[in-house]
Amino acid sequence: MKEQIDELFDEIYRTAEIRNCVVDDMTLTNDATNQGWKEYDGGWQ
Repeated sequence: MKEQIDELFDEIYRTAEIRNCVVDDMTLTNDATNQGWKEYDGGWQ
């Protein structure tokens, strides 16, 4: 799962760079559990 989410974030950053945009803040939340993805820890919390 961590690899898939890392790839998703990479894709978002690449797309922003191509469009000359800046990504200020991103959060990923599991609606079923209301847990957020902790990028540095690599897991849901």
